[in-house]
Formats: sequence, structure tokens, C-alpha cells
Amino acid sequence: MSTTSLRLRVVPRYPAMVTAADGIKAVRSGVDLAIKSDYSDLVQVPDVTNPDKTFVLVWDADIDNYQSMSFTNIINNVQDAVIGPPLAAIDAANPGTDQVVYFTTEGEASTFTASAFVRGISNSVDGPAFASAIGALQPGISSVTRAGNYLGVGQQANFDGNGKGGIQIGGGDASRGTGSWISSDGHGNWNSIQSAKNNNPTELIIYNSAARGRASAVVSTGNISRIDGSAFDASWVGTNLYFLRKKFRVSAFIDANTITLTESDGSAVTFSSADTEFFQWCYTTGSGICNVSGTMVTWVSGDPFVPLFFSDFEFKINGVVCTVSSFVDIKTLTLASAPGDASNVSFSYRGNINDQLSTLRVQSVAGSDEENVNLYAIAGDNNLGRYYALRSGLAGNGKNRPIFIGSGNYAGYFARDQIGIYPEDATAGHNGYASLGGVQGYESLRVYLSATPVRGQFLRIDPKTSGNSIGLQADGVSDANIDAFITGKGTGSVLLGNHLANYVKISGANSGFDPAVRAQGSDANRGLGLDMKGSGGLNISQDFARTLMKVQGNGSTVNFLNIVASVTNSPVTLAAAGNDTNIDLSLSGKGTGALVAGSILCNKVSTGLTATGTTQGTALALTSTVNEVTTTASGAGVILPNKIGALISVINSGANALLVYPPSGAAINALSTNAGFSLAAGGKQTFIITSTTKVYA
Repeated sequence: MSTTSLRLRVVPRYPAMVTAADGIKAVRSGVDLAIKSDYSDLVQVPDVTNPDKTFVLVWDADIDNYQSMSFTNIINNVQDAVIGPPLAAIDAANPGTDQVVYFTTEGEASTFTASAFVRGISNSVDGPAFASAIGALQPGISSVTRAGNYLGVGQQANFDGNGKGGIQIGGGDASRGTGSWISSDGHGNWNSIQSAKNNNPTELIIYNSAARGRASAVVSTGNISRIDGSAFDASWVGTNLYFLRKKFRVSAFIDANTITLTESDGSAVTFSSADTEFFQWCYTTGSGICNVSGTMVTWVSGDPFVPLFFSDFEFKINGVVCTVSSFVDIKTLTLASAPGDASNVSFSYRGNINDQLSTLRVQSVAGSDEENVNLYAIAGDNNLGRYYALRSGLAGNGKNRPIFIGSGNYAGYFARDQIGIYPEDATAGHNGYASLGGVQGYESLRVYLSATPVRGQFLRIDPKTSGNSIGLQADGVSDANIDAFITGKGTGSVLLGNHLANYVKISGANSGFDPAVRAQGSDANRGLGLDMKGSGGLNISQDFARTLMKVQGNGSTVNFLNIVASVTNSPVTLAAAGNDTNIDLSLSGKGTGALVAGSILCNKVSTGLTATGTTQGTALALTSTVNEVTTTASGAGVILPNKIGALISVINSGANALLVYPPSGAAINALSTNAGFSLAAGGKQTFIITSTTKVYA
């Protein structure tokens, strides 16, 4: 039976009455009568006059019984259990004048000094007092309002740029200067940031909170040693670290001053010199409390979940790495596999966003679908180290958009943009390009991107000092020899020097036609000059391997060869010309080579020849204009060359008659076709070849 009530089983005098009073009530059930506590009719008192003699009925659940406790003992127990530890921490912090106590963790407190401005706000007893405290921050603020959850301060600057109101940042401590204003400059959508210190410039700085400092490479190892800055941390193992213009991987934590690095792909690093450089470790991180049900993770508190646009992303639940398959919203994630249901467990994540350290973003479309342009400070990659970039960005269904840079306007406020940066356009068939000298089809030059990053060849323009020529040249990081192409569109040509009256036109050609170099311009008749330097000559070749012609001179050349084309029925002229009155024209072969005019051999002499064969097909073929045969066997012969118009002389110095055969298919004098002409020993004869069928002797 419960001891919290009194149950009596009696045989009362019948009829009988049992009455309860002063917090006690009697409840009858059949013949049973239960006596219970009842405070509904007791008088409530506003305070206690004697806490030592004022008692409260207290139920002890361990022994299932009621006990009495004085009001004094209740207060003492509450102070010891609830108020005591915070009071002890406050006493330990020992706050001074105008200081505020705050708790750094459970049972530990610290202090900071509150400015007069902060004290004025915190001590405000009503709305007008609060507005007055806010306005006291800077003379001239005449308006403080509240709209919903927002606080409105100051008035618009009225276009004069002199900081008529707004929120002053960094001005709370009068000993440190006046700070800067954030305000609205005229229209509500014209926001301004301006130094509140008169006659001074304004500078906007965006710092990052990356772990950073300086370190030195340890020679013959993959270790780096911290010199100053952030201490190395064991949690960095398996993450990226930027050092010496590269992105490395932290493979081992030795202590707060030493870590081991590998290449990004995990291959070993061995430093050859003790180079000193800045290091940076920068990830977007988050942590908090979540619930897990199956593969669904639900946010409870802490940092919100983030979309999965990171590289090197890692998500942990209770310190265990889990693979995230999809981002639902900032409070919901889906895992690839279920880690086990849990409530109020810790989560953490980290990820790399484009190696960025600091970013200034300007949005055109915001939300889950984004379009923006970003000014980045980039920690580094494997080519450049730290650098800065201006890039368009997107998220969701957003698209990359062009970026224009310009100065001035055309008529009608049409922007005069000089530089354009365009994204990839699959419909137009390009991978993006930069335009110079205009945009949107009005540009002077376009430079296109390759489909994949190509690090090799490029065009280069170098500045030159006065008096030196400037040029466009091919260059590259590895190739020793690189061609440069300049082409027209379609059948268009390349024009050189066309800023002058006369210029050079270089035209390509379709299959079956030769490319051409032409003189063009305003003059009706104009030649094309090829000028060599010093005594250099003109070489015409095939594939730079087979020379077709050389035109050479010397440093004192005054005479030259003049070739003149002709009209119908007139000969082409090849003549000597120059300063001298009388100039010989020398034409010669090389070595024993002869001069051939058309098909005529000119002044070539062969001696000591031996006649061969006994037929036209086996006779010795003659190649000179004068031929002396010194050995003549019986029946042996020679055959004349098939050179129409040639005059061939044959001298027989041999012991026997020599048969002189005509070219195949021809006849000498009245002899039959292909018959040999007998030249007696010691005789000589000249043969005139007049056609393919006739020779005269």
C-alpha cells in the first residue's frame, strides 16, 4: 500500500461523518475511506516572513514518502547546485569598471570592456532612449528606426558623398579614430562605403582566415619546418597545403612545427634546397549536431549543410567519414549508405572551393540558380602558385556570361567596351575567347581558347625601344621551332603594309592552284621587290631541302641580269644590264657540264671515246657537241642525241670505219631509217638534227 496516503478500514458508528481540513481531504469508495493531500483551499502568501520556520512538504521518490523542508534550506540548495558555479566563475574573472562578463565554456568566464556607446544602448530603458544611444555614435545622425527584424540608422547622403548617415564601422572607440560609414547614397539601391575621416581616401580590404605562415623546406626530405604563423595541425593529414608555388598533400603530422608533404597525386617529394616560402591551408568547413535516419541526415544546429560543388570534400558523422550522395537543402543530406540511426550526434565537413582564399562576388541571379562574377585571390595550383583572377560563376541552371571591360560611351550611352571575355558556346562552335578593341562583333582581335588546357605554343609581342621594329612572333615553353599562321577568311588574303599606297598581298589557293605573292596598291604599274641584306643571295628551294635557284651578288654589285617578258611574236629577253657600258653575259655548266639552249648542247667537247656494239641499240650514246672517238672496233658505232636543232661533230681517230647512227626513228641523208652512216678512219663529219625523223651530214 502507498505510504503517501492514509487508508482506514473501520466499522464506524452508523450513520457517521469523517471530515478533512487544512490541506487534507477524505475520499470514500464504498466502505473504504482515503485521506489525501489537498492544497486547493489553502491561502497563498506573497512572501515568507520567517524562512527558517516556513516549511514545504517534499516528496522523496527514492523512499516514496513525504518530508518537510524549510524555505531557507531550499534557497541554499538552489544556490549551491545552480547559481554557485557561475558565481564562482564570475568571482574568478574579477570584472573591473565598465567590464562585461561572458562565459567561454561551462564554469569558466572572461571579461571585456564595454564602450560608452555599448553601455548607453544596453542601459536604454525604452525606444527613445535606445534611438538616442544609437544616434550618439556620430553627430549628424538624425534618424533611427526599426522595421521588423532590421534596424535603420541615419539618412541618405543626398548625392554629396560626405557620409550623411548609416552605420559607422570601427568608430566605437574614440581613441582609435572615426572608422568608416556604410550608408545609402541618394537612391536606396546606391550603397556606399566611405571613410568617416575627412580628406582621406577609402580602402576596402577583404582578408581571408586561412591558416598561414612561413616555412622552410627540409633538404633531402619531404618535410617542411614552420618558421612563424599558424601551428600545423594533425587534422591536416590527407588535405591540401599550398607551398612553393604548388599545391601539395599533407601525408604526415610530426608536430606543430613539422609536417610531411607529397605531390597532389601522392607521389613522394624530396626537396633539393632549403627554400623559404609562405604556406596556406584553406578549406570551407562546418560542424554541428544532426539526426540520422537510414541514409537521411537532418540538421539540428550549427553550420548549415552546403551544396556539393566542392573538390576534396569530406563529411563526417561522429568522427566517421560518410559519403554524401545528394544535397537536398541546407537542413537535409542523403548518404550513399546508412551509418546507423542516431539522434543529436555531431557532424563536420570540409571542402575546397576553387583554391580560393578571398572572393568578392557580384550576383546577377541568386538562390539555387546563380550567375555571378568573382574577383578571387587563389591559393595556388601546379603552374602559377598564388594568383588573382576575375571569373564568371554559376550554380544550378545558371550560365556563364561574358565579362566586358571598357571606358567611355558611344553616342546614346552605348558602352565603349575595349575588352571582352566570352564563355564557351557549343552552338557557335568555340571554347570561349577574348576580344580586344571592342565587343559583341565590333572587336579588332579575337583570341580563342583550346578545348582542353594546352601549355605549349603561343604568339608573342614584345615592346621595343625607339628606333627598333616591333613584331609578332611564335613562342612556346618547350618546342624549339614553331610556325606562325596568318590567314584570311574563306578566299581572303593577307595584306602586308596596306597602310601605304602600295603593299604586298599574300593569297592562299584551293587544291590544284598555286599560292601567290602579289604587289597591290593605288599605282597602275608597280613591281615587287625582294631585298637581301649585305651580300646575301636569294635562294628558291623545295621543302628547304632541294635548291631550285640561287641569285647571288656581292657587296659592290653594279651589274645584273635583266629578264624581260614579251608580247605575241616577240622573243623573251635575257640580257646583261647595269652601270658599265659593255657587259659580258656568262652562261656555263658545272665542271665538264655543257650549256644547253633549249635542246641544243652548247660547246661541250668529249674526247677519248670508245665506240661500242654492232647495232643502233648497242652503240655508244653521244652527249656532247664535239665528240672524238679514238677506239673503233670493226662494226662498232655511236648514236646521235635526240636534240632537234643540234649540230653534232664526230671525229673518227680509230683504226676502223665508225658507224654513226641517227636517233631512233630518224634517217641520215638518203639512208634508210635507223641505218648507220659510215665514217672512215681519220674522217670527221658534222650532223644537223632537223626533226625527229631527219638528220643531215
